[in-house]
Amino acid sequence: MTGANDQWRIIRDIRTIKNGSILDLSGLLDPPAGKYGFIKTAGDHLEFERLPGKAVRFYGANICNDVNFLERAEADHLADVMAKIGYNLVRYHHYDLWLACDDGGRNTGVDPERFARFDYLFAAMKKRGIYSSIDLFTLRKLSPAERPEIAKKELSADGTKALFFLSDTAMSSWEEFAENFLCHINPYTGIAYKDEPSLISISLVNEDTIVGIVNADPDVRNLYEQRFNKYIREQKISLTAENKERYWLRFLKETYEQGYRRMERFVRGLGVRIPLNGQNNIADSLPEIPIRNVSDLIDLHVYWHHPVFLNQPWCTPVAVNNVSGISGYAGGVNELFPARIFGKPLTVSEWDYVNPSRYVNEGGILFPAYAALQDWSALIHFQLAGWAARVREREQNLALFDMLGDPLRLLSERAGALLYLRGDVSPAIDAFPLLMTTRYLEDDTADLGQTPEILRRLGLIGRVGTFLAPAENICLPRGSRTAFALQNSWFEKQLDIPLKRLSGKTEKQLAELFADGIITAAEYDPVRQRFSSSTGELELIQKDRTFRAITPRSEAFILEAGRKLEGKFARVENRQGNGVVFLSSRDGLPLAQSGRILILHLTETRNTNQKFTSPEMTVFESWGEPPLVACRGVVHLTLACQKPNFRIYACDFDGSRLKELQFKNQKDGSLSVELDTFASSKPVFVYEMVREAEEEEEAP
Repeated sequence: MTGANDQWRIIRDIRTIKNGSILDLSGLLDPPAGKYGFIKTAGDHLEFERLPGKAVRFYGANICNDVNFLERAEADHLADVMAKIGYNLVRYHHYDLWLACDDGGRNTGVDPERFARFDYLFAAMKKRGIYSSIDLFTLRKLSPAERPEIAKKELSADGTKALFFLSDTAMSSWEEFAENFLCHINPYTGIAYKDEPSLISISLVNEDTIVGIVNADPDVRNLYEQRFNKYIREQKISLTAENKERYWLRFLKETYEQGYRRMERFVRGLGVRIPLNGQNNIADSLPEIPIRNVSDLIDLHVYWHHPVFLNQPWCTPVAVNNVSGISGYAGGVNELFPARIFGKPLTVSEWDYVNPSRYVNEGGILFPAYAALQDWSALIHFQLAGWAARVREREQNLALFDMLGDPLRLLSERAGALLYLRGDVSPAIDAFPLLMTTRYLEDDTADLGQTPEILRRLGLIGRVGTFLAPAENICLPRGSRTAFALQNSWFEKQLDIPLKRLSGKTEKQLAELFADGIITAAEYDPVRQRFSSSTGELELIQKDRTFRAITPRSEAFILEAGRKLEGKFARVENRQGNGVVFLSSRDGLPLAQSGRILILHLTETRNTNQKFTSPEMTVFESWGEPPLVACRGVVHLTLACQKPNFRIYACDFDGSRLKELQFKNQKDGSLSVELDTFASSKPVFVYEMVREAEEEEEAP
């Protein structure tokens, strides 16, 4: 069990960030949201209708359940917190279960009191420059009258989702609630949600991955099988053991597309102009890619690693994979590389490195860094807060997903805002596409398994995704070095680049690419399993479990105790504890010229008396209780400063300065300092570095 001692010290969560402090990233936002008109898709990117040709990115978090219905003062406070983290996007999630109410025996009405609270929160976010994303179905219950096919029993959320695509009555319920929500005029903005330019995307049905949800309820599965048998008879298909799975997938694809198109026509008929999406779960499945292509943009969900509940859902004991994402080659984010479809924007509306884990703070660096390399359009962390108590009560347990209440995770979000939203990490030009024809599910030679591991590795070097098109229409993504084919028909085509078969072990395929000069020694070292991005900014060494991002305005390092890493501006020697070290210019200048620099040094956080069943911490049986405790970490930091007169201050979680530290001048002109999280009376994980002249000018 963990408690306060010489290696773990109590930390107190501070929500109110000091205006203008080193942790106030609200300057990244451009309020009010929606001022440039509606968002639209433009190839691989999103852009505003009034700023054509300029790609735009969004970075934010989910809020769930009753967090969507806060009192006004709480709503303003939460909006301020999100703006100062650097979020310019919020996803209102799981709100429909709370908002829906009875309307003549149908659960499609909207509760006016709760809608008024939602309206105010929405307007508060919009005022601060925070855009929005919503789902039109997540957990809302359908009454028996809305699902007469299965009227005598409770139906799970996934079973309900599957029923939408078979039942006209269930679909009508979806349409009624969607209309009641979208046509509602927010009195604080004066705009109906269907006409709201600060709304960037709508998921028609959350996590409606058809190949999975058909199995959520036996009665729903039986309805699908009946419809499938009818489909087989009408198509005069002879089923065999060899072709049944492929025809089943084709049937599901056609069934889903028909339902999706009906939903799409309905909301477009209401006047909705923004991009729509669906099928945002099970990212690593090859058959899902052509089914997902129906969407305006590709939206995905992924976790490293989602918890497994060993007895009852959402109750201890809970199994967690306490493994570094670096050992999994940027685990989590790499699952999404092949699932992206070139020619459409990609958004990630749920992602997380899940507590309790020694490596949870890696996520705030790895995920945004590689998302920026891939040039994705939106990242929405799951979740900032799942319950209103997280907003109201300052001292709580760590939870599996909630970041509000975990000060170190909130700090790591600042790193993500600067690496991804500000654009400190450059997108790759080089690409490694996977070729898939639009008739993929009709091809008996096509693999129906998971996305290939080789593409997850190559995404650490350049852009990866699927090129989905008719076989006769080849227009490969810009910068393509080579392409990989799932189907034999592609090898009949003449391409300007090498075409590779997906066969053999991953290491063998990498060796062949290396031998052919498609990837270089600067990008790949098979001994250390080093992968460096084609931009030269990102490096992951799987054997050493190290990662670094070296850009002009930011440098990030992930390293265990006893390791050293070097960038162009900083050298880091980790002397104790798991270490995430991040340095970033706060005045927008390159680090070597900057007069104000944010430094983060992140370790681990746990609850007091949190109990694991073994030293490996792969199963925990007790969450423990407040207060939070944080692990001690010590790093030696050396900085190549071209400008003299720097001062460095240890800061609190609100960005206020606690005390000044002293630099040591090295013979080579560099500055060095030891960062010890326990060197002050309060644990310190934040530092502000300023040039003396600038600091004096800012003083009152």
